[in-house]
Amino acid sequence: MKNSHHKITSEKWGFYNREYQLQSLAAELARIASSGLRYGVKDKIVLAAYERLFELIDLTVKDPKWKNDLKMLFTLRDAAATGYIGENNPAAVANALQCLLLTAADLMI
Repeated sequence: MKNSHHKITSEKWGFYNREYQLQSLAAELARIASSGLRYGVKDKIVLAAYERLFELIDLTVKDPKWKNDLKMLFTLRDAAATGYIGENNPAAVANALQCLLLTAADLMI
């Protein structure tokens, strides 16, 4: 399986509404969880999914729509970093983060 994601620009990411952005973050977390269970903690597919998640979080932080919710985004990034360096099972981290995002989506949208 190869990484088929394209680089996304800040301008293009900013075009999407908050709901779409949260759904994209949640989808990447689901990819981390399923790949982590299937391939293991340090597999290149899992690490690539984390890297994509970091890219999307960073783009979201730069988006003015999120200026009042930066704490949640930085919390998400810190928790993902914990999974990336292998301090926890990536699937468990991803599932917890996905719950955080879905809760945030219900509160903010």
